[in-house]
Amino acid sequence: MNVTIIVALQEELDAFHGARDLTSVPEPGPAPAFRFRYGAAEVTLLRGGVGKASAAMVAQYAIDRFTPDYLFMTGIAGGLRSWLALGDVVVSRDCVQHDLDVTALGVPLGQVPFTEHRFLAADPRLVELALATPVPGQRVVAGRILTGDQFITAADAARMQRLHSLDGDAVEMEGAAVAFVATVNRIPFVVIRSVSDHADAAAPADFRTWLRRAAANSYAVCAGILDALTTGTGRPAG
Repeated sequence: MNVTIIVALQEELDAFHGARDLTSVPEPGPAPAFRFRYGAAEVTLLRGGVGKASAAMVAQYAIDRFTPDYLFMTGIAGGLRSWLALGDVVVSRDCVQHDLDVTALGVPLGQVPFTEHRFLAADPRLVELALATPVPGQRVVAGRILTGDQFITAADAARMQRLHSLDGDAVEMEGAAVAFVATVNRIPFVVIRSVSDHADAAAPADFRTWLRRAAANSYAVCAGILDALTTGTGRPAG
């Protein structure tokens, strides 16, 4: 079984370095890549960088180069629900690009024009396995993840209204791009995000304070899915 995991930030990669014995992939590619064994799974871990373009490029490269059976995107996000505490984990029920706006042509906000792709559904069994993974002292919940090329601080009222119109639970900068690439390639995927801030005026300070702890919580959920996959207690539909 081959699993590919993509992170954006070095601190998110460090959460894996702290828990697994990683071997660098020597072949040149668009992003630093590492391998580790997790039971019966061969796992490839890539640091893809920030933003939708980088995430999509690395996701397609990973699918072509490593032919994964499953694709995870993991790391941190801003929480959009008042009841989400810092450190809680949101598992993608689905993802949508909040800044993809062709509404002037009658296309719904977030829909890739002239396609049916808008709300990109994660693999239900991967979501189930993620939700079954406890993170001490934190909630692990399913929700809608919004993606755009902005760090959200609530300073822009129009942008916040747009986010609320999409009924999102967390907001970040890569997930829906990876989800789109996985969807069109028919690769089962899930996006796992731990809350590092509340996408408000305090977000820059909270982000810096909570980044490593939130990244560790997202890693814990990834490890829970891998445990289930490799011990036979769960098998995602594909």
